[in-house]
Amino acid sequence: MPNYVVYNVQTLTALYSYWDENPRPIEVTNQAVTSIPKGWDPDWVDISYNGQEYIPLQKQEWIINQINMGWLMVRQRRNYLLKESDWTQHLDVSLSENIKQQWKIYRQQLRDVTLSDNPFNIVFPLPPI
Repeated sequence: MPNYVVYNVQTLTALYSYWDENPRPIEVTNQAVTSIPKGWDPDWVDISYNGQEYIPLQKQEWIINQINMGWLMVRQRRNYLLKESDWTQHLDVSLSENIKQQWKIYRQQLRDVTLSDNPFNIVFPLPPI
């Protein structure tokens, strides 16, 4: 069975880990869950949750790396979508002011996706029709 870690997405600290077939649903908004690959050396560091759970230091580093990779992918997609919509803001584009404004709002929403707490729960806005 896979090992899962629940972590705080704001502080990037692991809260507790568990073994299960599937990840359990997270009901707290500032928490997320990720799986941990097999074979991690158990260099245990106590970051207890209610004084009962432990997580290896290497797994904490792995979680941080996963989160950083998640943000990298979010930024890459956001940048691509911004670049693909650059044409809508040119002065010589024949779009109505209303449509240009809708594109402007869409592009701001794209810029704002990085304000989220969790790179794995990003919902990208849809472009105007």
